[in-house]
Amino acid sequence: MALMTKERSSIRQGNQRDWWTAADKKNFDARTKVLADNFSAFEVLPGVKVNGKQTLGENIGDNGGLNIAFRALQNSMKTNPTGREGRFYPRTTLFLGVGTRVGIEHDARIREVSAYG
Repeated sequence: MALMTKERSSIRQGNQRDWWTAADKKNFDARTKVLADNFSAFEVLPGVKVNGKQTLGENIGDNGGLNIAFRALQNSMKTNPTGREGRFYPRTTLFLGVGTRVGIEHDARIREVSAYG
């Protein structure tokens, strides 16, 4: 994500030149605004909302990773179809796993912030 937001003007050998077209930048800005606005609506603590613009790089990375994982699961299911295993379907297990990881990271960050404030 850093390449796309901060270093897109760096090209080979460190020379600076913005290699995006005006249409590329406009499209990127429009798409990332949707994501930033969406995350800015999340309330992490009562009365405390995420700054979606500030967390944009991580949000793009997390969403991209989840998208790739979900597509990989879908592709795998085409050749190795499985039904419900135990209480959950495979896609449910994927999202529960991601949600658990995010919850653990969120809890750790809250504890870290609380320790200093």
